[in-house]
Amino acid sequence: MDGDCATRREYHAEVVGTGPAGGKDVRVVLGTLETPYLGIMMRWLGTQANRIADGLNPDTDTSWLVKKRRALSVAHLPEEAPYVPAELRAWFADRERRQNAYDRLRDGWPFTLAAADHTGTYSLWVVPVDVPADASHDEPPIRTPEGPPTQVQRRRRPRPLLRWLPHREHAGAGHSS
Repeated sequence: MDGDCATRREYHAEVVGTGPAGGKDVRVVLGTLETPYLGIMMRWLGTQANRIADGLNPDTDTSWLVKKRRALSVAHLPEEAPYVPAELRAWFADRERRQNAYDRLRDGWPFTLAAADHTGTYSLWVVPVDVPADASHDEPPIRTPEGPPTQVQRRRRPRPLLRWLPHREHAGAGHSS
């Protein structure tokens, strides 16, 4: 081998929560994803940030909490204490910060989003990895049509394009369609 083999970029991500449990620091993997598509990775990161925020601070109108509002206890913290749900939601709501993460990953640099409070530390990280282009045998082969399109294929409407970067309006700004 001469070292000139073709490579392709993949993105490997992990979401981890670390915190005290039973007198020990425990590390829990909350999710992982590997994909060659940066747009899918960015969408997944935003979903994970919101999932953690919602898990730590659920809306009291959430269906499973409607009848159990008294089950929630309120922790009174000093005003200067960091608040993970707010930090994660702020990252997701800030289009510029998400674009900076996208640009960093596209350029081949790792990205980490970490927030900590009294419950623990929550980290979302992505590492771009260059892998040999022929190393992925799990991709399905590209099928070529064996004849003219069927009636179903001719009637099929084109699908709308998906956007990799979800847009969330600022609170109180209203919804624009």
